[in-house]
Amino acid sequence: MIAVSSLGPVPTLRILDLGPVSAHALARPLAAVRILLKVLRERPDVVVARVSGGAASLVAFRPVVTILEGRPQHTGSRLRSWLERRQARRSALLYAADRETAVAYALPWRLDLARIRLAELASLSPQVIEHELRAAGRGRRSWHSI
Repeated sequence: MIAVSSLGPVPTLRILDLGPVSAHALARPLAAVRILLKVLRERPDVVVARVSGGAASLVAFRPVVTILEGRPQHTGSRLRSWLERRQARRSALLYAADRETAVAYALPWRLDLARIRLAELASLSPQVIEHELRAAGRGRRSWHSI
């Protein structure tokens, strides 16, 4: 998709937002596989997913942007915990609403703080995500190093 601005054509990303996935849907072991098949079928440029449940943990062919909410859950399911950590670790960017949330996930899961961005989750738009992905590729300084 190409958007036109006053400066000429500006490429925009095709984003697949998985949105909130119900706990019941994620309880089934094949939920992450179904989402992988959906990504392969729709071929988006970027996949945006919540960390809970690890819905995008098996997506390996597209950049994943993960939204961190609340605190890491210590559920009885080792598979679910593994999927959530895997998704967070392989994400190109992670968004958190505040520092406490970012640190609550970063410390126990050993996440790279340079990939975590602080932003109001309601204000995330395709343009913001595209800008942040490009900035991350250029080595922009993150909030923890300022």
